[in-house]
Amino acid sequence: MRTREIREMIKSRYREMAEEQTRDYYLTHDYYNGRTLQRPYQPYVAEPNPEEEIAKRDHAYLNDLLSPKPTLGNAFAEALAGFNGKTDDSDLRCSDSTLKPAEDLLVRIIEWHERYTCEGIAALLKEDEERLSTANIDALQNAYPNEPVIVQNIIIFAAFWLRSPRSYKANNEASMLDHVFAHYPTPALLRKCWKESATPENVQWLMIYFAYTQGTSLKALTQYFGWKTESPKLWHFLPESRGHFSPKEAVLYQEVMRLGGSEDFYEILMDHPSYQPDVLSSNEQSRNFWYSVVRWFIKHDEDVVGTEITRILTWARHQYTEFMRERKAFTMNGRSLSKVIRSANDYHRAVLAHQAELARRAEARRVAAIERAEQQRQEDVERRERAYTYYDDEHENYTWKKHNWDKQYHSHKGVWTFRELVSSQELNLEANIMEHCVYDYDYGCYMGESAIVSLRLDDERCITIELEPTSGDLIQAMGQYNRDPEKDELDVIRKWHIEVVKCKTRPRKRPLP
Repeated sequence: MRTREIREMIKSRYREMAEEQTRDYYLTHDYYNGRTLQRPYQPYVAEPNPEEEIAKRDHAYLNDLLSPKPTLGNAFAEALAGFNGKTDDSDLRCSDSTLKPAEDLLVRIIEWHERYTCEGIAALLKEDEERLSTANIDALQNAYPNEPVIVQNIIIFAAFWLRSPRSYKANNEASMLDHVFAHYPTPALLRKCWKESATPENVQWLMIYFAYTQGTSLKALTQYFGWKTESPKLWHFLPESRGHFSPKEAVLYQEVMRLGGSEDFYEILMDHPSYQPDVLSSNEQSRNFWYSVVRWFIKHDEDVVGTEITRILTWARHQYTEFMRERKAFTMNGRSLSKVIRSANDYHRAVLAHQAELARRAEARRVAAIERAEQQRQEDVERRERAYTYYDDEHENYTWKKHNWDKQYHSHKGVWTFRELVSSQELNLEANIMEHCVYDYDYGCYMGESAIVSLRLDDERCITIELEPTSGDLIQAMGQYNRDPEKDELDVIRKWHIEVVKCKTRPRKRPLP
């Protein structure tokens, strides 16, 4: 080694030592005045997230199954299996002889789901390693060469195989899915679930798929999931739904049809984001509101037409959110046609007036900004590229302090960001994008009576949240057009409320909705 290289190595080593000493020094001394701290700073160490660890372990295990490293032992094992005549054509169900087949399947589904929730996929698949042979996995990949998600899902549910994938014949009329899992006809709409990743919600619908195709009590299984239905007839008619529906859309469609609605009315509901709730798992108040709206429109089917339907839907949802703020329930039951139409038209005019006012303010700000820019250019040429902000002096622009509730969470869907809105301008922008009336809350926020937080997924606004600043109570959480939060949105809101808001405010007086 040359002398110059030795000198450079010694210098870099001393530089590293100096950096380490500097870091250690500032852990025990004040950065500005050099005084010794009574208590040293603690380096930030991220707390382990059990859910992320389980997800990483599951992902790694599935990758090893789908793309294993070739070894001599694997080759010998497959050769010996073929030599011994192990074709895996026999029934693969692991049954309890003391139970009826339907009861046995229900017990296995519940046990599997509980272990999946607590331990993850990898722990379950290790018990099915004999089934997950290279020949079976190759057969699945040959059947679905361009659909790796389906292959992964079939592997994940190896515990429910009825027949081995390697015994599937390509000229068979049945698909690989039917060959492996089906004993009874398969509902077309549930086939779509196999093309979706194994999220907790999708896993539940795949459990419903097994209940249909292998035969067990849907009533008992849905009770285990905590799903609520107004009528058990839903599960009889659900398989008849169109194949292009998602399970959630099919449930809404069948409920509208069961109550006497038309397909045209269903399409109108689907065009309104706030009328697409998960009626199986939504809270009681949201479900009752949805059913009351559907029944009201079916009752007045011939009297309400055209744009009146959309106006009434928008007004009813607005009333529902305003009643929720007061901890009251809003319903359409018993409301007269004339009063509803009059109230909906009044609200529509108020919304148009507000939008016109916002447009006028925007135009006033634009003109004022042009005049200000011209004046500034004349005064100082060097500042012509600077960005200007201006707010119309005719209208009060309130500002208020933050509560330090901003937070980010990382998930498989992206980055969830909670950002508190602290000015009238921010509330106006939120209301404009989300199409609701949060712009009216600026004075309440200024007076300390409310706090508004915007939930975003990868910078796209999803949910607007209102809280009571003193106690930290969650008053309401609504999406665009005042829709209810989805399950994943509600989960991350609950987590943030417990970990961030609850820790920085007094104990809550009221439970979360």
